[in-house]
Amino acid sequence: SRDRKAKENKAPKEQQEITASKKELQEIKRRNKRWREDQDMRPGAKNKGSRYTSNKTHYSPTDPDSRISVKPGKARKLNYLCNISVDTGGHVITDVQAYHADKKDNQYLQDTVARLNRRLRKEGMIWEHLLADTGYSSGENYAYLEAKGIKSYIPPHGTYKGGPEDFKYIKEGNYWLCPQGKKVTFRKQKLEKGTLKDNYF
Repeated sequence: SRDRKAKENKAPKEQQEITASKKELQEIKRRNKRWREDQDMRPGAKNKGSRYTSNKTHYSPTDPDSRISVKPGKARKLNYLCNISVDTGGHVITDVQAYHADKKDNQYLQDTVARLNRRLRKEGMIWEHLLADTGYSSGENYAYLEAKGIKSYIPPHGTYKGGPEDFKYIKEGNYWLCPQGKKVTFRKQKLEKGTLKDNYF
């Protein structure tokens, strides 16, 4: 049965308690209502008793390290995120690591790079180029790899716009020059959907 209790609950006490605020719980309740009413095309949405799941409200008593992952077109369920690095020249697996599935690929890139770089250097190898898909793209990752001297080939997200048309970026002063030659200066960094974004005015 779906609701069968585990013989032993291995999860820590804090994981067994709901951590969502009243506002978050109300939003989850609204999503459940919409889910039932709309019966959208998400896998499992039409199953009887299907519910919108969240890491704020669900955990596994037998596998407390698993997390609910959110991926378009895939059912929400408790699982892990697996990250594999491969040497493109020799097709040799150079690193494998399981992570919590409630974060995105790009949030684990720096950890993977640090671990793999140590291993390669220990073997007397110099790592010069990194090739990854769009899932690993972020400004922080580009800056991190540049500081490490690793040339990256990671395409930006489709939402990336770059600078405005005819504006020129001046790296030394971290500002943009508009077509009239006026400075558009950096003001602050804002956290948007888990990604730090630079704001210029």
